Amino acid sequence: MNIHIYPPRNQGFMEWGVKLNGHIPVSCGKTPDEKEVGPLFYWNWFRVSDYFSSPIQYHHRFEILTYMLQGTMEHDDVKGKVYRVSRGGVHVLQTATGLCHQERFLGPRAHGFQIWFDPKRSQSVRDLPRHRGYQSSAFSVKQKGGVRVRQIIGDNSPIVLKTDVSMIDLELEHRVSMSLTLAPFRVMTMFIVEGQGNLNDGLGYFQKGDFVAVYSTESDAEDVHLQTSHNGYLRAVIVDVRQYDFV
Repeated sequence: MNIHIYPPRNQGFMEWGVKLNGHIPVSCGKTPDEKEVGPLFYWNWFRVSDYFSSPIQYHHRFEILTYMLQGTMEHDDVKGKVYRVSRGGVHVLQTATGLCHQERFLGPRAHGFQIWFDPKRSQSVRDLPRHRGYQSSAFSVKQKGGVRVRQIIGDNSPIVLKTDVSMIDLELEHRVSMSLTLAPFRVMTMFIVEGQGNLNDGLGYFQKGDFVAVYSTESDAEDVHLQTSHNGYLRAVIVDVRQYDFV
């Protein structure tokens, strides 16, 4: 496997006045050093000081997921359909043939991830657009031995996308470790929300705010071993996609 770690200083940065800013480790399907990440098109860790309302925007084809870590998001389309999700909730927008929409974020200190996927499938641009909100209680949580996993996409998650992707919110307690499976021809990306730790017994060290991309290099599955640092807790949001996308 190949491991790449991008601290905040090496990520993109966006600012919308004084109310909204964010770090962007993936833009236009590439990491800061131009490595492709399959259908993962864009990843933004956004932060809102108090209240922010976007202008009406138009998108097509992309599948856009907003995962709220704190605060509340309201989303509506031009037909007046409104969804409101709060901490731990997810809004999913499948733009398909095209949709005009607007977002509002309510603080204080609202923040979360907005992640775009590009399915690049001919069928997806013929589908009707749709969006839906999911509250925190919609997602299953497995907890054992200091490991807590929320399944956001994949397995028994209520979210179903055209894109081949899985997504979890992983928490590890003090001095706990966990192994994840990296299948052939896939890339595992993770944003470190809290804490610090290492991969595969010191092959890569990371801390809060870092973005990590682990690329498969073998024809067989590989183990990605995560471990907290000596002084405690680790939380990471992990997205796994194919390295190569197909039309």
